[in-house]
Amino acid sequence: QLAHTASAMGEVAAENICGMEAHYDESTNPTCVYIEPEAASVGLTEEQAKAQGIDYMVGKFPMSANGKALILNGGEGLVKIIAGREYGEVLGMHIIGPRATDLICEGALAIGSELTLDELAATIHSHPTVTETMRECALDALGRAVHIPPRRK
Repeated sequence: QLAHTASAMGEVAAENICGMEAHYDESTNPTCVYIEPEAASVGLTEEQAKAQGIDYMVGKFPMSANGKALILNGGEGLVKIIAGREYGEVLGMHIIGPRATDLICEGALAIGSELTLDELAATIHSHPTVTETMRECALDALGRAVHIPPRRK
């Protein structure tokens, strides 16, 4: 397990020992791979959503369409988001590219707070930043991406 997993589990154990009711939520625990380019994942994959019979939609946004990623020589990679089709709740996020291990925390927050694609898309992300890829990815899932061509139907 990664250090942040052990730390979170330790905090939950300590809080429970002190009589507080605390729970560890694996769905919001990101997995990070510290390579170049970085990779990170949180929540469900498409395969897991299919296996659970969840009706879902997917958004993708390439790092090559983000100015800050290009400035960082990180045009390789993408952000991928999995969301429930009925309500648009964020179920999973997967990132390959610059600062992926930092960006994934927005996915963990979205899952833990039960944010929808509309709420994520309505969040203003500063420019130029790699975090803009998160909003663009949500917009892509909704069919409203601004900085990439629309998907073919």
